[in-house]
Amino acid sequence: MGRLIKDTVVSAHQVISASSPVLTEANSQLQQTIYVAANGNDANDGLSLATPFLTIKAAMAKAATITTSNPGSGLPGQYSVSVRVSSGLYIENNPVVIPQNVALMGDNNRTVFITPYNLNNDVFLVEPGCYVWGVTLLNYASNGFSFAPDASPGYVSPYIQNVTSKATDANATCVLIDGSVGNAASTKAIILGFITVINQGGTGLKLVNRAYSQTVNFYTLFCNVSVKVESGSFISLVSSDSGVGNYGIWADGLVQLFTGNVVGNVQAGNTTITLANVASNIAAVSPHTNNGILIGTDPQMYYISNYNHISGNTWQANITGRFANSYSSTTALAGYAVSTVSASGHTMEYVGSGTVSPNALPQNGGIPNPDNEVVQTNYGKVNYTSTDQYGNFNIGPNLSIISATGTIEGDDFDRSLFAVLTPYILSIEG
Repeated sequence: MGRLIKDTVVSAHQVISASSPVLTEANSQLQQTIYVAANGNDANDGLSLATPFLTIKAAMAKAATITTSNPGSGLPGQYSVSVRVSSGLYIENNPVVIPQNVALMGDNNRTVFITPYNLNNDVFLVEPGCYVWGVTLLNYASNGFSFAPDASPGYVSPYIQNVTSKATDANATCVLIDGSVGNAASTKAIILGFITVINQGGTGLKLVNRAYSQTVNFYTLFCNVSVKVESGSFISLVSSDSGVGNYGIWADGLVQLFTGNVVGNVQAGNTTITLANVASNIAAVSPHTNNGILIGTDPQMYYISNYNHISGNTWQANITGRFANSYSSTTALAGYAVSTVSASGHTMEYVGSGTVSPNALPQNGGIPNPDNEVVQTNYGKVNYTSTDQYGNFNIGPNLSIISATGTIEGDDFDRSLFAVLTPYILSIEG
């Protein structure tokens, strides 16, 4: 998945092959910039600082005309369109579509402010390969960014960077990534970096319907939920921060991908299982790494670490850990995409203290609730390392290094210590 970020960025400087057009002085005019300014006019052509558009929507409409007439947009030597937005406040007749391979570039997110005319509509709809940088969204009550419904997300994911969001409506979500928008071959992803979300009572980031994201430096304050992942979605979340608010990271639910049955008897303690009569619920889906498996009526979820295709609709899979129970041949099973967050280096600051500013701040009486830092419901899974406001370092829910005492606590540590000491105790007793 590491290639996803690389592919997202490479749209601006594609590797030139023997068959790629080469950017030369003769065709350099194909790199187009459209200008927007607070003193502009949508009757202008937008092609110079002296004749800017007044609205981003008008600029994007012009950009769409350019990219539509040049389907190779974004490749060297073909149309590459940037919409440059000068400092100011822009009231937009939203939603505003950012076309494929078009960049929205604000002066910076401290001076470029965008607020919607239609409060309950999404502010921006993003298409494949687009890029957003240096803007602040204000006072909206829907989604700040989401996929355009009439365009596949594509293999080159939209990339949103250095953006701030400020809203007070409970329905405000800075970024919604919906994997149901787009075709089965798409990445169903939006890549995010250096995002600050101050959505009081709203949501920072939400993924649904087997969506995907690689996200770095995502910061939230006063949100009801900082990051929520649902219905089989997955996010890699790095060096981010859930500050104040009600809930930190929340993973909920799963999506059934296939059914089948056990081949042969599986004994407790084994790590391998053979799956027969695998029937896919979704086209072109078979057992894959990190899929969850439920067997018979056993409520325990097992996760596939690797797999081999034996023949036909029969597969062999290894699981992480070991089977806690035994299963007889022909026992029914089902495989799932499990809502999963992989968070490393995450900071939890006063999570659970509320969404009302400034009352939720600790200096104003806000009280954190550690139980709200990580929430896992309906088989949702969060793999994480985090540090809280006390300096305590957590590796998942069952292993903590307590800063104040320098001690190690948690069920995982207790079990490990028991496993190490038991042979010594038995030998002494003998």
